[in-house]
Amino acid sequence: MTEVQAVRLGMENTDIQAKWHAQLEKARGEKQRFGLWENPSVEFSQENLDLPDGDSEENTFWLRQKINIAGVKGLERQAAEKNFEAYEKQQSINIRDWQLVLREDFYRVLASQEMLAKIESAQSHLSTIHAFTQQRADRGDASRFDVLRIEKELSIIASKFANEEAVYIASRNRLFSKIDTPVTILQGQLIPDESNFRNEIDNNYWNDHPQLLAIDSQLQGAQLSAKAAGRQNWPEVTLGVGRIDLDESSFSADGNTFSLGLTLPLFDQGRGERRIAESSYQELRADRILLLRKLKADYESALQRFQTHQNVARQLEMLSSNSERSLSGLAEASYQAGELSVMELLDAYQSDLETDQQYINTALKARCAYIQLQYLRGE
Repeated sequence: MTEVQAVRLGMENTDIQAKWHAQLEKARGEKQRFGLWENPSVEFSQENLDLPDGDSEENTFWLRQKINIAGVKGLERQAAEKNFEAYEKQQSINIRDWQLVLREDFYRVLASQEMLAKIESAQSHLSTIHAFTQQRADRGDASRFDVLRIEKELSIIASKFANEEAVYIASRNRLFSKIDTPVTILQGQLIPDESNFRNEIDNNYWNDHPQLLAIDSQLQGAQLSAKAAGRQNWPEVTLGVGRIDLDESSFSADGNTFSLGLTLPLFDQGRGERRIAESSYQELRADRILLLRKLKADYESALQRFQTHQNVARQLEMLSSNSERSLSGLAEASYQAGELSVMELLDAYQSDLETDQQYINTALKARCAYIQLQYLRGE
């Protein structure tokens, strides 16, 4: 499985898709809560009187509607729309975060997989040397010390293999739980290919960064909310239309009625809501400035890490066990020719394993820094 396939399967995960859809619908529901007119009220009243000349009955039906003439509801709808736009942009960030996690998990598994292969290769070569040395010891051409020392080294390498295998299984299970597919072997190149990489970035790019765009939408929403809160000191109008039926012993009558009411904002003038909205706007402005600085600093830091780890990894790659400068390959031939002692042979294997481990760890750090750069660039 390649990186592209792993990311595609992770993005197609039905559970994560359902989660994103539910979050978006939840945000859409939040948007629909604001800017709505109050529900109209229907009222019925009946009045009965006992009069000297008979009974009197009066039935009244009212339909009343409260109307905000200050345009607060419209401003609230616009603010809710901007907040929904901010959430849509935030969800695009969440999707990118998910892709980032999938890619980093993929390469952690790949690094552990490569390390297991290196340890297994060293085990295989040392087992061959052990068998060769055992035969020589049986003939009296080598000492039992050499045999026992190689056996001890094989036990140490087996312990390293077991520890690395536990790390591999844990990271592999973590990855495949996200992509929800049967476990398989990963394929890819751990160290990044920087041939198409550009470290320059246009400063205007940051203005279109999703995180900044999300804050911009929140800023517009907070501004509209503050404007709406500032109009809450306007009176609200309640209009009513109705029908009256009057029935007395001597006559009956009916007719229409109309009422107009005003809500006087003597106590609740929206000062608290306005202060909250204005403070939220100022807070978001500060957050935007701080976020822009953080994004630029994160990019510079990731770029520095990438360049440093990439250069070191390239140097270690030339000294790894698969290169022409491998010590274990030379030492193995020299030991079999009787030119080196067993301690020098094992020292060569230990050196190669340590170099391989350093190379894989450094290459993984370079890859993670490279992924972070692509994430910050929106690639």
